[in-house]
Amino acid sequence: MNGIRKCSRQIFCRFSRQDGKQKSNSIHTSRCLENSGRFKHIRSQPDSFFQRKSNVEESSRNFLFSRDYLDRSVDKFLSSGRRSSYSFLKSTRRALEEDEEGCRENVTRDWNHISDTVQDLGIPEFADVIGGQMFAGNNLRQTTTCCLTLRLADNIALLNDHELKLCIDDVTRWPSDVTNSDVLQAVYCSVDKESSLRCEAWSTSDNINFALLWSRGPFRRKEKLFQNAVLNHVASDIHKLSIDEIMRFFLLCSYESKTASELTLSEKDKQNLEDHIISEFNSLTESEVALAYTALHIILRHKPLDLKKKMEDSYGFRL
Repeated sequence: MNGIRKCSRQIFCRFSRQDGKQKSNSIHTSRCLENSGRFKHIRSQPDSFFQRKSNVEESSRNFLFSRDYLDRSVDKFLSSGRRSSYSFLKSTRRALEEDEEGCRENVTRDWNHISDTVQDLGIPEFADVIGGQMFAGNNLRQTTTCCLTLRLADNIALLNDHELKLCIDDVTRWPSDVTNSDVLQAVYCSVDKESSLRCEAWSTSDNINFALLWSRGPFRRKEKLFQNAVLNHVASDIHKLSIDEIMRFFLLCSYESKTASELTLSEKDKQNLEDHIISEFNSLTESEVALAYTALHIILRHKPLDLKKKMEDSYGFRL
């Protein structure tokens, strides 16, 4: 009797193990789960995957006029003893003073809202998806950030000169991925066009400074109305520039080398620029002198022989 019970228990345990194994196989079909139970290793993304960057890459035939090289040169200027001449390139952001609700189509309110969104969250297209406004079902003209941005582009002409200059300065702080936004491109074109129309009434110093800020901004477009207008305006008054304005003019010509190479300056004007650099040679840094020589020789197609000899005698190398 005991033998029969022992045999029946062995048969029952054998069928139980087989039944459990079948159940396990029916639930877990992957061999990975039948082994150690570890999760599959997922390769991490590089840091560049999470950076907000532009899809547009700008190439320059001469590395001396590339964006990276010029930005590093500006950093050297800001760390030198003449950093006060370029301090406007690193000034703190100032928001527009907002009007009352409904005044001037709320253009100042819209600008502050769009600029804050771009810098804190992302481009308007991305902000609408995150915020859910794209699927809100309300009045799209009022709810979506994209529509507010397009309305802002239409109302840029309502800004006064002071507000327009603040907008130019504000755009330079936008991240580089704004070039991937169609609606922000519309805002850029509106600011660019309006600035080109008003710059004739601005001072020469303001024109050079804000055109330089505009060139250092994130947008890369072939049509640069504001920079073209400023370069032509400054070229007509080149003999009135101070040494600081001349250096900022050379820096602007380097950022916009293609446009600046088309300027028509007389040999007398070019020689006057060279003479100014030589007369203030000791007060300029090596990077500034190199920038001036490059702009005169390559962009403006002038042979600064006196400046070349001065550099060779002072720095001990041949050009």
